Amino acid sequence: MFLIVGGASLYLGGEFFYNLNRYFHLTHSVEAQVSDWKVVEIKSGKFSVEAVYQFQIEERTIMGTYAFPKPVYPNPYLAEDLVEAWQEKTWEIWYNPKQPHDAALQKIFPAKKAIHFALSLGIILYFAFLNIYVKRMHFSEEGNEKAPS
Repeated sequence: MFLIVGGASLYLGGEFFYNLNRYFHLTHSVEAQVSDWKVVEIKSGKFSVEAVYQFQIEERTIMGTYAFPKPVYPNPYLAEDLVEAWQEKTWEIWYNPKQPHDAALQKIFPAKKAIHFALSLGIILYFAFLNIYVKRMHFSEEGNEKAPS
């Protein structure tokens, strides 16, 4: 059981620290021109928005596509309503100055992944202390049984 929880915790920790690293590397922002909005089906019954963007850094023009991780909708009509509202908005793009192609229209702190990782660490600590407690109780009972009366 400890091995399964440890593996899950390792996976959650890796995922959290990867997203945290990406969050901290997106340090600069500029205004972006966003065009070609479309609704994409992520999974069966889950829809999100994807957009093509372009921005300038000094003399360079960088283009890319961004799939919005949030929000996710149960049908394409709600996502299309969101697209209509977002088309009117002016967008700021966050990018990594060392790798400008690493850019995002949303800079989201991975709070949910941090909570999952913290909970998994709590479960590992619980099982570790439970293991120590059971071993101590087991050895103390063996010592009491062997003691002469």
